[in-house]
Amino acid sequence: MAQVVSTDNNVVVTNREKALLLKRHALHSKYKKAVELYRNTGMTMAEVAEACKVSLSGFGQHLRFYYKEILEQKKQMRKTAKAERNQIFGEMTGNGRTYKPSPMTEQKYAVALALYRDTTLTMKKIVEQTGVPEGGFRSYLHLWHKDLVLERSGIDKEEKVTDLRRERKRMKTVAAKYEKAIKSLRTNPRPVSVVAAEFGLHPEVFRDYLHKHEPELARQQGMMKTANGKIVSRRSEEKYAETVRLYGTTTEPLKSIAARLGLTYNSVSGYIRRNYPEVIAHHQALAKASAD
Repeated sequence: MAQVVSTDNNVVVTNREKALLLKRHALHSKYKKAVELYRNTGMTMAEVAEACKVSLSGFGQHLRFYYKEILEQKKQMRKTAKAERNQIFGEMTGNGRTYKPSPMTEQKYAVALALYRDTTLTMKKIVEQTGVPEGGFRSYLHLWHKDLVLERSGIDKEEKVTDLRRERKRMKTVAAKYEKAIKSLRTNPRPVSVVAAEFGLHPEVFRDYLHKHEPELARQQGMMKTANGKIVSRRSEEKYAETVRLYGTTTEPLKSIAARLGLTYNSVSGYIRRNYPEVIAHHQALAKASAD
């Protein structure tokens, strides 16, 4: 049988060659998504083949034929991972697998992990509610989610901790050291430096401890309670105190007072509206009496 040829832009291709080109194009289309997934993630060939619903053997052969550079890159990554002692969550290990728990293990502890991360429930309460073994869950946390364990213990994850039990014991000692000062500060708000002096503490170290372990209390510093029970910024109260006094005891307009004291009218006006409505009422009463 005579060989049939086709021409396209002056390129002569036999029917057999054309069939091979079409087959190659079909293979590239079939494995395109799998190739990109394997190239750009830490997934194994088997995981990629399963995710993309393609044959593992066919996918492997396709890579060996057309993507030798990807296989070489993965080989070098495995060598590097094998040489490194510390395995990193989500990174490739020496055997080519991603260092992470199995999907079955993740699913088993998913609810317990969410409770551990998002609530203040104790370990005992969490395992009671979820039905997972306490020892297994504890190991799971220490192996895969040590950052959460450190966070719960009040330990900065950037710190190098070799003995977690000893570090927890140290943190409890530190907490006990500041307990009375914190209680006093919460009961009777005043400058941190004053409380530190009263309890023989270093003011900057105490302030840093508050920001790390008592953030809400730290945010309240610089605040004070006014005579009418409002919680306001100490700085603003000191800044606007004379304005409030003048506005509440005279008929002079607030704009005039603000201009005379070199203050921004909108700022002082908003401050008085939010924190001293009774002063506004008193000023209006004075102005009305003066007009009468």
